[in-house]
Amino acid sequence: MEWELYRAIQDVMRFVEQSDGEGKMVLRSSFAQDSVQVSLLEDMVGFDPKSNSRSGSDMAELLLNSVISRVEGVNGEVTAFGTKGTGTLLKIRIDLAESETDLEPALAT
Repeated sequence: MEWELYRAIQDVMRFVEQSDGEGKMVLRSSFAQDSVQVSLLEDMVGFDPKSNSRSGSDMAELLLNSVISRVEGVNGEVTAFGTKGTGTLLKIRIDLAESETDLEPALAT
């Protein structure tokens, strides 16, 4: 579960870093006994969350679909808000009670 969360965050950060233009990205995380939540806010690339297409007609949609697939694979959920070209807020929530592992040992290192 930790690996999937890490890879989802890494994929978004790499995509924003490689895109044209100068912008900002904010990553926030919070941990509770029963869940982990991560919010990623970027102000330049943007996704079209309303397309909700798993076909991925461009790189941003492919990335969003990849993140959704990774997070849903560990019984998590992704919520996306944004407009293509102006930025996006992705919210990832994973219920630790439903996942196979627990983040506590990983956080202790």
